[in-house]
Amino acid sequence: MRTRLETLYTPNKDIHIYEGLLMVVGNHGAGKTEFLNSVINKEYRIISDKKYRIVPLLLTNTFVTLTTILNEVLGDEENWTESYPAYIRKHYSKKEAESILSRIPNAVDLLPNVVNELFVVKRLIIIEMLLCISDKMAIVIDEPELAGHPMIVRDICIALRQLQEKGNIVIVATNSETVVSKLFEDIEQLVRLEKKTGIIQVDIKKLENEILTFFKKDIYLLRQFSNSKYLDKGLNNVLMNYTRVYLSSIFRNTMFNLLHADGVILGEGSSEDVLFDYLDLVIHPEWMRDYRIQYMGCLGKNTMPFYFLFLNHLGIKTVCLYDADKNTNPVHASYAKAFAEYEKENSHLYAKMALNPDLEHVLDIVPNYKLLSIEKPVNIYHNTFATDNIKDKVSKLSDVIKALFDKMEKEE
Repeated sequence: MRTRLETLYTPNKDIHIYEGLLMVVGNHGAGKTEFLNSVINKEYRIISDKKYRIVPLLLTNTFVTLTTILNEVLGDEENWTESYPAYIRKHYSKKEAESILSRIPNAVDLLPNVVNELFVVKRLIIIEMLLCISDKMAIVIDEPELAGHPMIVRDICIALRQLQEKGNIVIVATNSETVVSKLFEDIEQLVRLEKKTGIIQVDIKKLENEILTFFKKDIYLLRQFSNSKYLDKGLNNVLMNYTRVYLSSIFRNTMFNLLHADGVILGEGSSEDVLFDYLDLVIHPEWMRDYRIQYMGCLGKNTMPFYFLFLNHLGIKTVCLYDADKNTNPVHASYAKAFAEYEKENSHLYAKMALNPDLEHVLDIVPNYKLLSIEKPVNIYHNTFATDNIKDKVSKLSDVIKALFDKMEKEE
């Protein structure tokens, strides 16, 4: 179910809330709190067939907000420690109440007795109390992880999930990978906020059209999806049934880092995975950090377009490294051609690098026998981490990749 937010903050653009959840991520100073304030001030308007009461839990006015809500719910903020247990026992079953109440003393014991951290416990209590309210709410919460012990952050995420499941809307701005991993279910539930471009969110229909357009350019690419004489039928089936689920699952563990990256390197297989671990940890950790570059491995050529089309859709620059495989296979040749054409049309967001015929040849570490697939990453590991045999060659490869990102930056 989608709920639409009409906005004055980004003219002529709607922000969609998918299944009751919107998580806003972005680098420091990108404007996450400003965005939440715009929602609270109704510069963003929640359009729904039900009325939603906006409940703000922002840091900028945390204590005012906590006092207001506690007074509304309990009647007396000063006595929240005495009133809270009775309130919870009144609205929950005995088993649920004892489970909730057991978390609060534990949370307090975990924290030093300082105001900045104690308000996190209050925030958890408020969220638990909001679960008792039948009116539909739009809970707007800024950095639920701030000053919180990991166990309290986990409990806050559980409570927010329960609010979402009860039909409320939860809008969260966060800098925490833990919060994203605990709440994330779908690629449309995340918004990327940047100073330059503002709010960027996945439009799943538009993305599916981009994927369809890419693969339909060549019959050999379509054959990867269907044995039918109606070749685009197989791809349409994939797009209609699996695009959302596939991308949501494949990016689940990396989504937080990718949304904060200025650029992403995509590698075709496991050899590239080992190589970029070496590059990141040994050769140029400062480059990967300073450029805010992330590496992500793909599952072969046929998945790479899904990856870079999705990332480019979010405005994230990508460099695609793939094996040319001597182009003896018409499918390999078709991918090389399609990658080249896409690069021409999207040079500000995308650059390709063909490893000809593969990574081992580029690095000149091909043994005098044919490597099995399982041996390739071991061969790379031996020549990098184990011996540093190809340190200079890896450094030169990284210089080429840096130049590609620099070129995209200039063309932006």
